[in-house]
Amino acid sequence: MFKITPISLLCNTNYTQKDVLFVLSTLTDCSPIEAKKWGEIINNLPNNHHIFTYTLDNKLIGMITVIIEQKLIHSALSVAHIEDLVILPDYRRHGIGKQLLDFAKTFAKNNNCYKIILNCDKKLIPFYEKNDFVEKAVQMRFNLTD
Repeated sequence: MFKITPISLLCNTNYTQKDVLFVLSTLTDCSPIEAKKWGEIINNLPNNHHIFTYTLDNKLIGMITVIIEQKLIHSALSVAHIEDLVILPDYRRHGIGKQLLDFAKTFAKNNNCYKIILNCDKKLIPFYEKNDFVEKAVQMRFNLTD
């Protein structure tokens, strides 16, 4: 049985920073975070920053972050930003990414969002297109560190 849970609830149970960072490390580099700092981050996430975890049979296997941005345009509706959608490699291609995206779509709709945006690797475009996303704009980036 699977569950999608806010990270604040999950981290107060059996899952540790190590479990979370292990899942995230399949997406990008994840350095350990000092325990005190970790607690501060998890317990002080802004109200618009939501990290959801996907567990299957009590094992943490995936995550998605949804950030809600209040807009002054489009009738003062909001935009949802999806970040860090990640599934452990052994569990990919089993519909879990779709489940997390569907969850994020419902969450965004329930939070008065008029659209969801995300950045992804070109190789992931077919996955997102299969989930009703359309390629719309170009991402620009300025690195603040070397």
